[in-house]
Amino acid sequence: MLRLLRNTAIILMLTFSSQGHAMGLFDVFTIYVFSEVRGVVTLDGKPAEGAEIIRIGDHEEDKVYTDRAVTDAAGRFEFGPISTFSLRPIMLGTIIRQKIEIKYQGNSYLAWDTVKRNNHRYGELNDEGVDSPIKLNLTCELMDSQEGRTVIQMEIRKVGIYGLCTWEGQPEGKE
Repeated sequence: MLRLLRNTAIILMLTFSSQGHAMGLFDVFTIYVFSEVRGVVTLDGKPAEGAEIIRIGDHEEDKVYTDRAVTDAAGRFEFGPISTFSLRPIMLGTIIRQKIEIKYQGNSYLAWDTVKRNNHRYGELNDEGVDSPIKLNLTCELMDSQEGRTVIQMEIRKVGIYGLCTWEGQPEGKE
């Protein structure tokens, strides 16, 4: 049954692509496992050059996506978006476990840990249809204790985001 639905969707996309309408239809089947992420890692306010950043996106009943980056001399890192094609959002919804870990000077830090329950780009911090989405521009100050976890309240639902990173556009008083 799933194969039949997938094949039907592919045929529809090919049909509409010749008419110039493929992008809207294709977007229904695109899952953004993780939007692009940029950030800066510091230790005691100084850039943490050479820190290894590990990003993990676990899309239910799909594969686990893992990529790595290393911070430059200014402590900066960057990842592109991770997306995949799936019929799951239409049939069962989307649940994606997201995690970012930082390894630096023999220590491991939890930078970002959340569950994303939508398939759209920038859905980590936004509801669909936002005109000016909050992008993942993270500031990660490494510390001994990770008691400074962050939980934010979204307009429609409560989404817990845990870790030591903050981001541009973070609501005041939610740290």
